[in-house]
Amino acid sequence: MILDGKIGMGEPLFERPLAAQLGVSRTPIRETIFMLEREGLVRVIEGKGAFVASLSVEDIIEIYNVREGLEPVAARLGCPNIPVAELDHFEKELHRLDARPQLRFEEPQEWMRIGRDFHMMFVRASHNKRLIQTIASFQDQVDLARGLGRLVALTGNDTAITEHLEILRALQARDPAGAEAAVRKHLRNGLQHRLVRFARGRGPADNPAPP
Repeated sequence: MILDGKIGMGEPLFERPLAAQLGVSRTPIRETIFMLEREGLVRVIEGKGAFVASLSVEDIIEIYNVREGLEPVAARLGCPNIPVAELDHFEKELHRLDARPQLRFEEPQEWMRIGRDFHMMFVRASHNKRLIQTIASFQDQVDLARGLGRLVALTGNDTAITEHLEILRALQARDPAGAEAAVRKHLRNGLQHRLVRFARGRGPADNPAPP
């Protein structure tokens, strides 16, 4: 519910209404809130209660710094290992998104899922257990930044799909250095898009950008 934006940034989390809404007791709600606090999705303020985390400029920068430190390395390591069939699948999916940009409005969760799965494809292919575990454990905060924040609207200069295709081309060419550089470029551009959004003083947009 948090990652889908059904509960907005900064909103309080009251145990009793959530328990009633989800048809469970208050105990699993309380345990889940504590778990989400450890994952960075919830803030618990003593004497006030639990609230959905709000993202600041500093939070976005930190999240993208972590991603830039890990994902390009994963792309380099995973490049030789990705099956051709998996690359072909994502080529079709990315071209489908490129041909129908309105899907960002019509099916935002599907739009986000494809981008997330694309990144995790080369992360898993790295075969580095610690790298995979670290990125996977950080995934909720990444999703919070790119999904709940929805900080980049659909604009004419949004190059995310083109950048995904550049990453794909490097992976298809079995070019580890090229894949690493393409992922780093994509993440840096993604960060800049989000910072521009903040600088304009605009709140969360209605539609997410690909991760």
